[in-house]
Amino acid sequence: MGTPNSDSSSSSFSLANLGRSSFVSQSGLADTLRKLNEAGFLSKGIGGISRQSVKRARERELEQTATRFGPLMKTLGLKNEDGKVIHEVPIIDPVPLFSHIVEHCTGFQNFFFRCLGDQPCSHQTPWGFVIYADEIVSGNPLRHGNPRKCQALYWSWSEFQQDGLSREDLWFPLAVIRSSKVNDCGGLTVVWPQLLATQSESARF
Repeated sequence: MGTPNSDSSSSSFSLANLGRSSFVSQSGLADTLRKLNEAGFLSKGIGGISRQSVKRARERELEQTATRFGPLMKTLGLKNEDGKVIHEVPIIDPVPLFSHIVEHCTGFQNFFFRCLGDQPCSHQTPWGFVIYADEIVSGNPLRHGNPRKCQALYWSWSEFQQDGLSREDLWFPLAVIRSSKVNDCGGLTVVWPQLLATQSESARF
């Protein structure tokens, strides 16, 4: 952003970063961008300003975020109780994500190595992988069979102790899956083992 009709800010303005510091609905974000654009406060180089444009910008940023352990995102085929794949869902691979955070977030890096010094991780005393799920209801929470209900799935390390695990930013996102898809598979008791099996296969610490 900047002065009206100015292109000087296009290189520093990122659609992918919009709405990250505080919650804003995608329709509200698109409406704000539209009004700013009509008033001439957005540079011509910003590209599209719709909800789809913001989503595409975030997807491009994820695709371009390379780690030594591969891409952050991958697709998992969710199976039902009969072993048949019935849904394809995107997940955030914990190994590349953790590597990226340790490498680029100085504050977390200091915290992590302090924990590692206090409780070294080894084959004899491995760290504990802990998981958490929370159902998110957008729209009308009283609506029967709300199709927008989602299960948000997170993970962390038990060695972060109570002080660490009480902090929201030390629970790392694994996936957000519509509740209807989770139910199709047989519930979280069926979905979680599939997610954990995927992580154990890719764990290369």
